[in-house]
Amino acid sequence: MIRHAIVVTLALAASACAQAPSTPAPAPEEGCARHAASFDRLLGGSGDAARTALLAMPGIKSVRVVGPDQPVTMDYRHDRATVVVRDGKVEKITCG
Repeated sequence: MIRHAIVVTLALAASACAQAPSTPAPAPEEGCARHAASFDRLLGGSGDAARTALLAMPGIKSVRVVGPDQPVTMDYRHDRATVVVRDGKVEKITCG
């Protein structure tokens, strides 16, 4: 019985160490981040105009428009932009 427990423990430890290699983070020039310097020109405009402009930028595949206190998922996606709108005007744009 003890031998079985040792074997199971070693097998679990080995499987914990043998993880699939993680995908490297994309370089800044590959996704949303490469356009961050141009986000300032979209501030103060409408959320719809910002969405349209952002989706036209290579590397940005999705845009979410949210309110300033709206909860959002914290998963990072290099090809996503988040537009924060307050009182109908774009307040902030972030990547992820």
